[in-house]
Amino acid sequence: MQHGTHEQSRKVHAEAQRVSLAAPESATRLLLERWAGETAIGRSWSGLERVG
Repeated sequence: MQHGTHEQSRKVHAEAQRVSLAAPESATRLLLERWAGETAIGRSWSGLERVG
């Protein structure tokens, strides 16, 4: 499994965004739950769907 990072700077606060992850569904759900749990407020995810 390969790991990597992506950095992107913004001048304004972003609302909902669409992202693509290359990982099994169970790993993706775990990753998104951890990401959302890193802060007390302000992070959530929804609409996970398989592509391809």
